[in-house]
Amino acid sequence: MSHTETIVGDKVVEKVGGKVVSEKDLTHVLAGYKATINNPNTSDEATKHAQDRIKELEALTQHEHTKDPKHVIAGTKAALSNEHVHEDVKVELRQRLKEMEDE
Repeated sequence: MSHTETIVGDKVVEKVGGKVVSEKDLTHVLAGYKATINNPNTSDEATKHAQDRIKELEALTQHEHTKDPKHVIAGTKAALSNEHVHEDVKVELRQRLKEMEDE
């Protein structure tokens, strides 16, 4: 049977034979592997496995994960209302926002 793992949104979906066998939060999965790496009681083999899995999951994330345009626009608008954002940056953000809204 084939075993696959994909990233769907913020979930790690594991399938065996085309059937979903687990669905886990990506952030929690990565945190678990990072904890393994930082645990002094972990074997070298387990540490290496955790490092490899983090690289694999991050590679999957880069291919599968895209930002929701609505969230990007909302974040840009929030930055424009933030009094701590420099006016020069706000000029650039207004231009980007105009471009995003025109698409």
